[in-house]
Amino acid sequence: MFRKFFVFLAVCLVLLPCAQAKALDVPPAAQEVCQQFAKFLDEGKYKESFVLTAPMLQKDETPDLWHGRIVSERESMGEVISRKFIGAEMVGKVGDLPEGEYLQVSYQTEFSTHPDSTESFFLVPVDGGYGLVHYKISYNRWPEATKIILNGLFIVFFIMILLALLTEGIGRVVQRYEKSRKAANGK
Repeated sequence: MFRKFFVFLAVCLVLLPCAQAKALDVPPAAQEVCQQFAKFLDEGKYKESFVLTAPMLQKDETPDLWHGRIVSERESMGEVISRKFIGAEMVGKVGDLPEGEYLQVSYQTEFSTHPDSTESFFLVPVDGGYGLVHYKISYNRWPEATKIILNGLFIVFFIMILLALLTEGIGRVVQRYEKSRKAANGK
């Protein structure tokens, strides 16, 4: 039992420096693009951030489309409270972009409305530097989903009560009418 534990501990100690070294492999030019892009977003300069995108993205997208995409991704998140570098890795597929080699740089970001979020910047090499091709925020959507579900259930419950009250009211009116009709026929 103790032997398995020590083997596990040894593996962790060997892999920990590897994981840290991976984080240091982010080229300074890529870090700079991520920091500039994050600054644009934090200041609400979504359209202006288009200048940091790669030519492959700029040929298919306009600053207005980019602005709309970034607003929909970022607007509901609120203010940035903190942002901490997590790591970087090479990925082969990003959204609807063609397969290729993309550098994904990730940050643990605390937003005012979503404290446990991850921002991912996807970059490609461009003329000795880097250009952004995609931006994504991942966060726990269950609090929002729970709120939507509870609101929906409240509305359904409220409508059912209204329908029950309306049905009872109509039933009473019909019963009174029937009684008055029978009383008029019985005389």
